[in-house]
Amino acid sequence: MKKRSSPKTKRKVFISHSSADTWIAEQIDFRIKKRGAISFLDKRKVQAGSFIAKTIFGFLKETHEFLVLFTPGALVKPYIWFELGGAWSRPDSILIVIVLHGITIHDFVSRDDIPHFLKKLYIIELNNINNYFDELSSRASALTFTSRRANSKRTKKVAKWTYDAYLSYSNEDAVWALELARILHRKGLSIWSNTREIFPGEEMLLEQQNERALRESNLFVLTLSSSSINNPLSYFELGSAYATGKKILIVTQKGVSRDSIPEFLMDFKYLEECSPNEVTKYILRIL
Repeated sequence: MKKRSSPKTKRKVFISHSSADTWIAEQIDFRIKKRGAISFLDKRKVQAGSFIAKTIFGFLKETHEFLVLFTPGALVKPYIWFELGGAWSRPDSILIVIVLHGITIHDFVSRDDIPHFLKKLYIIELNNINNYFDELSSRASALTFTSRRANSKRTKKVAKWTYDAYLSYSNEDAVWALELARILHRKGLSIWSNTREIFPGEEMLLEQQNERALRESNLFVLTLSSSSINNPLSYFELGSAYATGKKILIVTQKGVSRDSIPEFLMDFKYLEECSPNEVTKYILRIL
């Protein structure tokens, strides 16, 4: 009896971009298809001003390459960092390509608000993107790839969490967040408090520790304040948490209006202007 082969598929590329850069993204999409691969361009699924996390991340689980187009305007779009965090958290190999337009590589890697490890990835400027297309053509024609779903080694549950909760916050919110951590500790919970303070030479070590702690935490708590609501790392970590199936809780601080909250966050549970004691009561109910 002939043995059934594993399901096969073409090489897939996810294109993450700002709606203001749709025309450029469409040109990239066209050339990806010309090279024998298939792509996901989120404009087809998600209209401007909205975000459907399940649809986006459903394709992200299947993709082999993640291409993000960063322009000056795209750098401040929370959902792009959210998607990038989801791609980074994939337990299997995925090629992440950062394409820059209107930003030089030097300017990009010099920014303090971008996770250090992202600066070590495949980064090219748009004028040189033909080099990427040539490489993609070779990868797409080399062999037929096994479906990600059929070959995935993702584990849905961790037998025992190292941390009950991972707290993500900016330095400006440290007093509030550390008070929450102290109360949770007194309740017997194990907490990882993520600080934004990274000293020269310690960037990679601390980011690796944060990444491992996030992966081994049951609940992800994101504190949003006027100082952190535009912080790329906040949404990068949120995307990682969502992609790995964490419980998610968003807490907004005083001064953060509903109008300033990115629309896609409305899909998550969030508490408004609650004290550390009030947040603790809620966390104890959901853990």
